[in-house]
Amino acid sequence: MYNKIYKVNGQDDIDDYMVMENEAYFKYSNLIMKELFNENIARLFKVKNLLNISFIITEQFVYKKRDLFFTNLFTIKIHVLDFNINSREILIKSDFYNANNQLCTIVKSNLLWNNVTEIDVN
Repeated sequence: MYNKIYKVNGQDDIDDYMVMENEAYFKYSNLIMKELFNENIARLFKVKNLLNISFIITEQFVYKKRDLFFTNLFTIKIHVLDFNINSREILIKSDFYNANNQLCTIVKSNLLWNNVTEIDVN
């Protein structure tokens, strides 16, 4: 699990009621996924040539349990649910918690990676 605390600052991330919109959840989920992979890519993929890996998000879903307001701090906890090296697929779950540590939203993301030139699975 990997987590990070954020505070939304821009008008792009909110609607008229100051509640985060789906696009904001995708944006922050994708930011933390990039950080997770950047920090752990060699360990996760056991790759010798790190410059040739790219990720494609094939699907993303938002499940809202309660509103998350842009004025509050929130935490994102990211989980790798499934990692299939043969099909090059990864299923990621990003949980968004408010300042009271209440689960507000879940974002599930399906990823594909490509352009891996050398994999050492030993």
